[in-house]
Amino acid sequence: MDADGLNRESIFARWKRAVGLPQQFPRLEPLSDEDLDPTRKFYIGWMHQGVIEEILDRASAPLVAVLVTKGHGCSTLAQYIFKEISADCVRHRLIPVRLSLDEVVTDEQSESLPQDASNLLPVLENNLRRDIVRSLVLHHWERVLGVHAYSGLIDAAASSQGRGQSDITHVAARIEAQRAYLIALVQKAEPNWNDIHALSPTLGLPIDRLLATLSRYYGVRISLQLDLSSTRYRRQEEREVWIQSPGGKKTKVKKKVDVYSGLYHRIIRRLIAAIKKLHEQESSMDIIPAVLNELYFISPEGYVTLTESWDRAYNEVDYPAYRPADVFAILSYHYQQQDVRGFIRSESLSAVVDSEILKEEVDPRRALTTMVESFEEKLRGIMINWEQAAYHMKSTRQEDKLAETEERIRELEARLKALEHDT
Repeated sequence: MDADGLNRESIFARWKRAVGLPQQFPRLEPLSDEDLDPTRKFYIGWMHQGVIEEILDRASAPLVAVLVTKGHGCSTLAQYIFKEISADCVRHRLIPVRLSLDEVVTDEQSESLPQDASNLLPVLENNLRRDIVRSLVLHHWERVLGVHAYSGLIDAAASSQGRGQSDITHVAARIEAQRAYLIALVQKAEPNWNDIHALSPTLGLPIDRLLATLSRYYGVRISLQLDLSSTRYRRQEEREVWIQSPGGKKTKVKKKVDVYSGLYHRIIRRLIAAIKKLHEQESSMDIIPAVLNELYFISPEGYVTLTESWDRAYNEVDYPAYRPADVFAILSYHYQQQDVRGFIRSESLSAVVDSEILKEEVDPRRALTTMVESFEEKLRGIMINWEQAAYHMKSTRQEDKLAETEERIRELEARLKALEHDT
């Protein structure tokens, strides 16, 4: 970075401190589980509220594909849906299992996946098995299944000295004792299934038999939620795009847009092949379709590859792309102002930044991160002199507004000449 760039960086940092914005502004960091809440930092626009309710309603459907514009918060949406369903999993007898593409396929695997994706099937089975058992021991399933049925599910009776007692109080005590042992085992990143099977033969069953048991005897279903977005296989390309000025004039400019690599599409095909194998196992053939709901979060571009890999009757839900007002609102939710003493201010982001600066960078072909990076570059470009830096940053590009004014003046002059000619 040259001296001028360093100076602008310093001015930008001083300005953020002066207006009460943290130094990481305007970068969008992943939301914590606590912040994944509409009353905190998770933004839900008026166009998105009804769609989110539809997704939650459809979670119990066999096969759903949620189409999210590439780079427009697909993973954040998937995490929020998972959190909401997890909160009511016992009530609905539905255990959510969330997997993301970047977690299932490591960097080492991505370049060397076999054609049949045989190495992905064990990953899917192990994650399903682990998260199902975790839910069964971490949540109070005895409330909906009944203490005796739940005691049998986790094999609590065999772990207690009071094995012959049927009193509910004693059964509950046995459940808590067994649950404590099981929690210690399932909380490990890689649970030892031999240890779990020794403590609870039912929970230690292979995945196909575990699914069959949950369905036939307890009426519990599984929602496999697959986040097929990826930052690892997404890259930026500079392409010519059309932009429209406030006056309606269209101009072709070069902008960075986000695209998926060919490797991404190959990995999608391998992953779907592994899921298909999960369905086609002889021991699971009659069980998996009846027990396992599938909920995919994917871009329209990736969805084409998904349907080409396995053409099924997907229930499609379109999640609206973010517009300029949405992106500015996301930044406002993400960044709350603080003064130099650390106190939260009530002003919104609009009190210190003109939304027009961001509006010029919003494009459905660009990821949120790309839009924000361009927005940040623009803000730095405005920071020429600290002595002249304003509290409220405004766009320095007035060409479009001037062009619109001039065009209107020309139209008025033409009308006046026409009127003079008529008279």
